[in-house]
Amino acid sequence: MLDIQKRRVRLLLVITGVLALSMTAEKSRELVGKEVSSKSGQFTFMNCFDMGSGSLTCTVKEGVKLYVNNIRSAHLEMVRQ
Repeated sequence: MLDIQKRRVRLLLVITGVLALSMTAEKSRELVGKEVSSKSGQFTFMNCFDMGSGSLTCTVKEGVKLYVNNIRSAHLEMVRQ
């Protein structure tokens, strides 16, 4: 029973953290201006859950990010040895 409550609290904290980061990023873009902010800011976190092209886009984006980070870490390991 206690394990389920810990999971619920952890899930709630993760969701709250993601929403806080999303709102902070949006406010930062407003302060800086549309011309100066990165163009990736036009893709919102909520696009990942539209069960359409946004979900596919988000999956591809995250996959490419993981792939690039994996290559980068493998290269660093080779350089360190």
